[in-house]
Amino acid sequence: MRLAERKNDYSGEKEIANILNSYKHFLKNDFSSYCHHCQRLYQYSLTLLLMKENRKLAICAAFHDLDIWVSRGMDYLSNSSEMAIDYCKKNQLNFLFDEINFVITNHHKIEK
Repeated sequence: MRLAERKNDYSGEKEIANILNSYKHFLKNDFSSYCHHCQRLYQYSLTLLLMKENRKLAICAAFHDLDIWVSRGMDYLSNSSEMAIDYCKKNQLNFLFDEINFVITNHHKIEK
């Protein structure tokens, strides 16, 4: 199946509702309010996570092989990673160092 043909049927909102349905007898009249509260929390958290992941992936994509052209050599992964880390330092993104280093230095590795 090609990526474009995959269908994602997962819904966090449905899962939240399904979980809370089994506690409905405890929540009573607050069920609807609490369910909406949980769904808002889920959506806000997901938005923040995706913003972080989106930025991280953009940085990885830009730097992953860049040192091939900067240093004109084929031993480029660690230098490309260092360039990305320098970029992160300049942009106060120190919390992304480990993840960016991992993606850049391992992007050619394939596991079963």
